[in-house]
This record gives sequence, structure tokens and C-alpha cells, in this order.
Amino acid sequence: MDSWKLPVGVHVSSGYIGRLIAQKCRERGWRVPEDVEIVAGQNESSICESPHPSLSSVEFGCARIGYEAAKMLDELMADPKRKKRPSRSTA
Repeated sequence: MDSWKLPVGVHVSSGYIGRLIAQKCRERGWRVPEDVEIVAGQNESSICESPHPSLSSVEFGCARIGYEAAKMLDELMADPKRKKRPSRSTA
């Protein structure tokens, strides 16, 4: 953080790390998001939305991806000799 030139944007892997960075920014007298914008991977609403300031986050759609993978596996298991690829959802 010593080498950061404000304003700066930071992407972190999780809301927990984002909260830690927000705390360290406050200790330095930096404002979030005015001086340091923090974007967290994984949309952990209980961590990203409170306490103040809230963090921006990215929703990876893990539940939807898992559902689609299970659906494709189910289709393959239902007809293992099937030659064409399983249907893919656009939603």
C-alpha cells in the first residue's frame, strides 16, 4: 500500500480481504471509495454490504454454473450413447 498513488482501484479475491484493506485504508486516513475503490471477488452480501463503507463485488454465478453442470451430467447419464452435445441454457 505504501507504493499506491491515490486515487486507486483494488481488486481482491474476497470480501474478507476487502474489509481488511478498507480497515488499513482508514488507518492511513484514506477514504473508501473516494481514494481507494475496492472490488471484491465473490458477492458475499453480509461482508460487502455492511459495515460502512460497502464494497463493490462481482457475482461469479457459482450456483448457476453448478446447476447447469448437473443438468448436463444428468442428460449424459440418461443416454450415454448420445452423440450430440448436451443442450446449453442461455439464461
